[in-house]
Amino acid sequence: MGYALVANQIVHRTAFHRARLLDHLTPYDGRLTQAIDNLSWVHGAHSFKFGGEVRRDRYNQFGNQYERGVFAFPGQATFDPANRNTTGFSFADYLLGAVSTSTRALGLANTMFRATSFDLYVDDTWKLTPRLTVNIGLRWDFLTQPAMQNGRLSNGLDLFNQRWLIGATALPSACSTVGNANGCIPDAFFTPCPNPNPTNVPCNTLFAQNGNVVAAGSKNFMSPPVHNNYGPRVGFAWQPLHRTVVRGGIGLFWDTLSARSQYVQNDIEGQRWPWISGFTSTAPNSTLGPNNNNILPTSFTPITSLAGGTTTTILANPWNQTANANQPNWQNPWSMQYNFEIQREFGPSTIVSAAYVGSRNGHLPYVGKANALPKALNTIPAGTCGTDVTMNCLKLVPWMSSNVTYNTSSGYGNYNSLQAKFQRNLTKGLMTLVSYTWSKSLDNSDGFFGVENGAGQNGSAIQSFFNPTSNYAPSGYDIPHFLSWYTVYELPFGKGKRWLPGGPLSWFLGNWQANYIFQARTGQPYNLQVT
Repeated sequence: MGYALVANQIVHRTAFHRARLLDHLTPYDGRLTQAIDNLSWVHGAHSFKFGGEVRRDRYNQFGNQYERGVFAFPGQATFDPANRNTTGFSFADYLLGAVSTSTRALGLANTMFRATSFDLYVDDTWKLTPRLTVNIGLRWDFLTQPAMQNGRLSNGLDLFNQRWLIGATALPSACSTVGNANGCIPDAFFTPCPNPNPTNVPCNTLFAQNGNVVAAGSKNFMSPPVHNNYGPRVGFAWQPLHRTVVRGGIGLFWDTLSARSQYVQNDIEGQRWPWISGFTSTAPNSTLGPNNNNILPTSFTPITSLAGGTTTTILANPWNQTANANQPNWQNPWSMQYNFEIQREFGPSTIVSAAYVGSRNGHLPYVGKANALPKALNTIPAGTCGTDVTMNCLKLVPWMSSNVTYNTSSGYGNYNSLQAKFQRNLTKGLMTLVSYTWSKSLDNSDGFFGVENGAGQNGSAIQSFFNPTSNYAPSGYDIPHFLSWYTVYELPFGKGKRWLPGGPLSWFLGNWQANYIFQARTGQPYNLQVT
């Protein structure tokens, strides 16, 4: 009987840094604190392991582009009306003070949140007989709900329930009552537009949908706490013959906290209304003439009258958002992984093995244009939406843009492979390893922002958000065949070798190795871009 106790604490803090490019300030201060404790206990035929971890993530991204403001001079004020595409001089626009656009952050971004996770595990390696060992284990991951910091709103889009969610116990106040504080709701939100609208007074064209803008009930609501991530594992190693070993195992694994942090960051930086981080506005100098061919001289405005005077206007409603949005009840992705291997030893240095390795995966990111029409417009019978020929009534949110990219956790996939290996351990200066994998990876998901797309798939997306089975196909990273041959040969010169075992020449010519790596593989799928 014996035991070993190992305890440690790791504290890591990233460095504060500033990077400047076009007036871009990017200070970042992140801190990860971990406390890890492991205990091993050997008792008879059992070898137990227990452990746990507490992890605290502090994500602080203060940086933002254009915090001092940027004026653009693209040469619009000085181009030749008869030859607009090849004339115009930006520096001349600058000397004239003819600004085209101005961009500025309202303040340093404050994408800040905190998250804590707890992990516990127990494992038993049980030597049932001299030829059979069984391993049984269980891991539990508990993730708390990320918490926003410094008053930042956490907003979101519940597309399937036609709701715009604001992370608060009640809707924010009207801007006129709180001095236009960031996060307030513009007064125009509460003002219906007359029909027809003869005035230019700010108003809300979608006033009837104000009831679909709701408070989530708490400041932190996106990415709810996760307490059911249980990961059982079981495996075995059996030696039926003197030189033959059979191994196998299966286990359930859950996604990491880092992926969850990315999800939270996307929520904060994507769906913002009514929070504002910056603005881009068109200056009066870009007013075109009556023939739409040149800037009107009378529209030139001195840059001194624009500097510091341009303000931003919060949109009257959130329904024109097109940035990435995440489903509020996002679930952590999981992977059930399994393998079975037969290994045979031929002589004291040669091993041959064959294995089946596979996995089944669920709750994968399933991303697409969820608010688009469920089928092609020309296949929808006339009159389905009355007089609306655009058939918007068939969209999940009829009054919202069709171009919103929506992330759900309904994707799925699987992987199956045959893996063979020939290995000759180092003998007489020679070692070689030949491995071959025949596999197939299928899924209906390309991950966040298409990050799992293969070569030629940049920007591609699923074909139809509403038909997941039509998107089930080889993964972007699918490589059906992969052959690798690795060899190491120790040259017979130097200490302990046949030639030049000593002397000055062995200092320079002795104990050299020659390495060889050969790889051959099939290519990744190549898709046409979907736009």
